[in-house]
Amino acid sequence: MPLTFRIRSAELAHDVFVVTVSGEADALASPHLQRELDTLTANGVRELIVDLLNASFIDSAILGVLLRAARRVRADGGDVVLVSDDPRILRTFEISGLVSQFRFERALEDAIERALAASVAQ
Repeated sequence: MPLTFRIRSAELAHDVFVVTVSGEADALASPHLQRELDTLTANGVRELIVDLLNASFIDSAILGVLLRAARRVRADGGDVVLVSDDPRILRTFEISGLVSQFRFERALEDAIERALAASVAQ
């Protein structure tokens, strides 16, 4: 039975969003994530948290989507944080050489706290 891919977005503050990715995030799922992140970045998100805690797998297509979104958000002075405590997911970023392109948190609560603090400070 294939794993279900799901995306949910929540606005935490005016310019702070959490995008939760669940299931198997692969090339078939990447256009859905791309559309969601394009919508958020087009609307001026400054702090973007991508929750990968329930992602069972990510592939290179998803890495590309996340990297493009991070570049757009950073170009507007924002930040992207990826949340995962799964060594396999984290290893995917290490192997691809993309670890330096993102900030990582192991707990969603920590990422939310920092993003909201950054948003208030601006």
